[in-house]
Amino acid sequence: MRKKISAIIYATVLLLIQSFVYGQDCDCKLGLSSGIKKEVADARIDFFKKVKLDMIKNTGSTADYLAIAGDEMKNVLQNIKNVEGNKYDGVRIYYALNDLKLTIVLVPTTDSKLIDENNDNISEDDSTNAYIFYSGKFNKVDLTKNATVVKGMNIYTNLIAKRIELEFSKKYGIKLSETHSLWYADKVLLTPGDYGCDLLSYLTKCATIKQVNIHFASWIYEPDYLDNLKYIFKMDLIFELIEENKPPTFLTLGATEIKKNLLEHGILKDTKQKLAVSYADTGLPCPPNKCP
Repeated sequence: MRKKISAIIYATVLLLIQSFVYGQDCDCKLGLSSGIKKEVADARIDFFKKVKLDMIKNTGSTADYLAIAGDEMKNVLQNIKNVEGNKYDGVRIYYALNDLKLTIVLVPTTDSKLIDENNDNISEDDSTNAYIFYSGKFNKVDLTKNATVVKGMNIYTNLIAKRIELEFSKKYGIKLSETHSLWYADKVLLTPGDYGCDLLSYLTKCATIKQVNIHFASWIYEPDYLDNLKYIFKMDLIFELIEENKPPTFLTLGATEIKKNLLEHGILKDTKQKLAVSYADTGLPCPPNKCP
């Protein structure tokens, strides 16, 4: 009987601690990781599945989404942040192929004077501290030494992306410049700033996130979202946060939603203000200007 009472007391205390640590009053609210409505997320994911997935399957590859344990997502971001001498300004996420499955490669970046083909400044990869997702976890990889992973990145760029561009031209008469990689600022993923918590802080302090599903998706025409024509039909990623006993939260870390979010809160006064914190699709096969 005493053991049973002790167990009940222990469970009650644990629940109170969890309620305090993970309560809804947590002061770490997602800032630049902007939430989007489920129907918007579903539409972008469905477009990828119904239009682009068949094009990708023609290359012998498959893709849907990446199911990542909440702690695994938190740990990989923490590992990147903990690199000795870290001066990272963000993380570039590449699309890649691994065992005929579409996946992602995370590469931390540093500020640089390099420019892309649009004459915009781009950050430089730290290719020695990259992570590729496969077998249910992020695996550290040095891209300067691992030819297999680099080959998978180049297969996406030189085969899959080009196949999608060709199919869009043939079927729809649309000249598409497909996404090769996406860049996310440290204020979005790694370090809290004036606009609120980054994703790492949120996963660490404020939510009992059991799983993070990273969905392959595509931008579609949505009049309610700013600057969308710049990205229309291009590949994107949607983050779905799964928390116990709560509806999922859908995040897109892109410039359009971030601008919309900040405009609604009066932080930005007009749509033309540039945000260094938002991601930029470099449009390059292996930025900065060369493959690892």
